[in-house]
Parts: sequence; C-alpha cells; structure tokens
Amino acid sequence: MSSIGHIISYLENELQQLLVPYKEQIEKLEIENQKLISEIKLLNEEKGVLFEELNVLRKKDLEASASLKPAEQKDDSHTEIPEEDQSLLLLSQFNDSIEENDMEKVYHILELFCQKPNLLNEANLGIKGLIYNILHYVIMADNTENEFSDKIVANFFRLLSLLRKHHTAYITLFLKENYPDLLDCALYINEPKTIIRFLKLLHEYQFESELSEALAHIIKVEWGFLDSNVSKAEFCFFLWYSFLFDLDQDLLDRTEESRKWLGEKNSVFQLYTFMYDCLNANKVVNKQKQHDLILGFNQNKIFDSKETQQILDKVHEKLDILIVTTPAAVIPTYTKALQMVDSMKLNQLIKELKLQKKNVLVPLYSNGPVSLPSGGYASVTIYEDKKKKKKKKKAFIAKEIVDEINQRNSPERIKTEKYVEHVQPSPSILKNQKEITFQWPSTELKENTETSSQDKPALNEYSELKKQGYQITGLTRAKRWAILQKAVPALGLKKVAYTIAYNVRLRKGHKNGLTKFSYSIGEWEHDLERLKNTYYKKDFTWPSF
Repeated sequence: MSSIGHIISYLENELQQLLVPYKEQIEKLEIENQKLISEIKLLNEEKGVLFEELNVLRKKDLEASASLKPAEQKDDSHTEIPEEDQSLLLLSQFNDSIEENDMEKVYHILELFCQKPNLLNEANLGIKGLIYNILHYVIMADNTENEFSDKIVANFFRLLSLLRKHHTAYITLFLKENYPDLLDCALYINEPKTIIRFLKLLHEYQFESELSEALAHIIKVEWGFLDSNVSKAEFCFFLWYSFLFDLDQDLLDRTEESRKWLGEKNSVFQLYTFMYDCLNANKVVNKQKQHDLILGFNQNKIFDSKETQQILDKVHEKLDILIVTTPAAVIPTYTKALQMVDSMKLNQLIKELKLQKKNVLVPLYSNGPVSLPSGGYASVTIYEDKKKKKKKKKAFIAKEIVDEINQRNSPERIKTEKYVEHVQPSPSILKNQKEITFQWPSTELKENTETSSQDKPALNEYSELKKQGYQITGLTRAKRWAILQKAVPALGLKKVAYTIAYNVRLRKGHKNGLTKFSYSIGEWEHDLERLKNTYYKKDFTWPSF
C-alpha cells in the first residue's frame, strides 16, 4: 500500500507542475478581461456624452431657426453648425433611420450627402459605417418593393463616385468584394438610369473586366426587359459603351424598339452610322464630315470628357485601319489559313508562345461552292509563331478583326480556320480515364425536387473544391480556370463537375433564384461548359433516359 501511496503522491506533484502555466495564463486572461470591461465602460460613457452633445446641437439649431426673423435669415452664417458637427449629426440621423426602417429619410440624407460630399471627406470611420449600412439594408435586405429603394441605390452609386477623390483605396476594395451583389441589385431594380449609374461607377474605378462582363450580361440576358423602357439618351449610352467593348453588334441584334433612333440627325448617332457606313461600303472617309461629326459629338451631355475621348479614340482606330487594297511590294502577302481566336485568348497566346507581330496582306476569296481568290486584298495584323519549323508555322488573328473584314467585304472572305488548342491531360487524368466516362451533370431543375444521391455531391466534396480556392466572388474567369485545372487532377473531373452543377441547381431552386443569382449562375455554367469541352471524354456513349 505504501508503494501505491507513493505513486499517487508523485502523480499529484506532476499534475500540480502541469497546472502552473495554465493557472498563470488564466490569471493573465482575467486581468485582460477586467481591462476590456473598463474600456467598454469608458466607451459607453463617451458615447453617452457624444449623444448629449448632438442633442444640444439639435436644440440650438432649432432655437436659432425659430428665433430668426425673415430679414435676418438672409445672413445666417453665424448660426450655421460647423461641417464636422453636421457630418456627425447626419450620420447619427442616418443610423437612426436605418434602425427605424424609414427609407424615405434614408433617401433624403443620401441626397444631402450627394449634394454636399465634403461633409464626409474626413469622416473615414463614418464613411465605412455609412457604406456598409446601405449595403446590408438595401442590397442584402428585401426592400426592393419600396418606392424609395431604386432612388436609394442610385444615390448610393452616385455617392461612391463622388467620394472617389478622398477614399479611392477603400471604395475600390469595397467594389471588388461586393461587385456581384451590387450588379444583381442594379439589375433587379430594372431601372435603366440606375444600371447606367452602376456601369459609370465601374468605369470611373477602372474595373474594365467587370464592366465588360456586366455589359455582356445586360445585352445577352437583360436587354429584352430594357429595350422598350430606355430613353434616347439611355440607348445612346448603351450603344457607345457596348462599342468600347466590341458588343455593339450584339446589342443591335437584340434591339427592336430602340433601333429607331439610329436614323435621327443627331451627332451622337450620326457618328456611329457614318463610321459603319464607311467600313461596310469600303469607301474613302469624308474627312470633313468626320471632323464635323466629331465636333458635334464633343458637345454631348451623356458622357464626361474621359468617356468621350475614349470613344473618339476608338472611332479613329476603326476608320484608320483595314483598308482593302492591291498588294504592294513593301508589304508581304500571307496566303495560308490564319488561326482565328478571340482577343482575350490571342493576348494569352502572344505571351505563352512569344508570337511576333507582323503586318501583311491577305487575299480575299469568293464565298461560294469553290473558294477562289477574288483579286482583292486586306491589310491586317497577324501574330506568327517563329519557333516552329517552316511547314508547321502558324499565324494567328483576332476573331473580331476577321468578322469585321468579312462583313465589310461580303460576300468575299479571308481564309481562316478556328484555332483548336490541344490540351494534354495530366498523367493522373489519363490514369483515371475510366472515371471520366460518367453522365455529365445537368444544371436544370427537375420536376422531382428530390435530388438523387448520384447528382448531389457530398459536403466534403464541396469543401474540397472550395479549399482549392474556387469561388465566383473576386475571381476573374482566367483565375478560376487556373484553379480548376489544378482541381481536376486533384479531385477528379466528376467531383468538380457535379459540385459546380449542384451549386447552380441549388441557386435556381431559391425564390427568384434565376434573377437574384443570375450573375453567379452564368459564371458557374460558363466554367462547367469549359470543363466539358476540355476534359470530358468525347466518345462516351450518352445513356438514354
């Protein structure tokens, strides 16, 4: 028994030694806790003092306004509240309006801040609180049926523009993090003026990629709801902004009601029709008329000076290139078929393959049963792969340039072929080729709301794809694709595809999901289609069902 007692005594001593550091840590945490309690108490006291000061200011303001006679009110500078106090007072009233769900008052305070943004120029903490209060109250909350909601959102976008001078870094980060939600909110309201204000906001903060994606979505998905609802000035905005991103033909293809304004004698429309008349007819540009139309366009009230200059620079670029001519000795002629790719992919290939730029003449061919040279030539810029042997050399050209040349010289065309990128699957994908022979997942909601176990990924599969860094918010398509190229060999094509497809079906199943999550759904389906085209086994026999 004595030996057992000795052992117990020894263990008690060991436990006491092990508990010593924990006891010390607990004592430190208790001391820190007391400090925090004291700090909270001080902050509450300061808050109370601040509110008392604000109440005093309110009373003084009311008393001064009531005591002044009409003649005295003409010169009331000595009774005005200092701007710093006005800012605190308005921010306090704004927060009270949020809590009281008084959207009319929220709208009027925002209107005041838009008229006098200098009230917020130095209030950094107040700015952050104001912006996030609006985001969560208007964009995240279901207040879209209120008559003031669209006005609040429009004023919110306007205020973000006005604060750019003093708060560029913070608001840039805010827009980057919340771009999908802000776009969904602008589209949900379905008011052209609000959508335009959001697009201008993206342009002012140089969000070129997001602006291009937003415009493409508006034209290809939303335009049917907007076409009959836009004014002449609003259509002019969408036309020229689409032109900046080579989306104007897509817009005109989907336009029915607004097309009527293209024939008006107004320089903002005449410049556009003049430019494409010259390009389509391949005629010498009337420099005097071009000069007059540009002078008229410079007087427009729709675009600011920066936007106007950007549009005119591209107009000059369009009118100064791609003139069909006969071959000249100083310019080489290229007779092989050109590899046609879109501009984004071409820029990627130029960097990856170190392609060299070259100006050449390419022959035009008749567009009939037998393709023969017509005798005409087009002057174009191509990009050659100089590293390959002479017989295997390829030359690349932007699809947008090809479309423009062919449209302008129809029915004649230049010789091109669609570039097919040969993607070599990684060894792990080739090793597990049997895994690829599965039914490709659908993103459509079935009549039966119960999802089969085969279609629904396990929770750990979803988190695994998330761990790879894959998400829609904050990532461009190029960055997401780079992540997916690593995720496929790591997780398997089936897991990746089924996880993304399930995410789409899940969002579509929400109330108003197709509208509320339209941007995210579109991006997920784009990634899913690219995965299928790149990795899915082409000779797989589709099951019947």
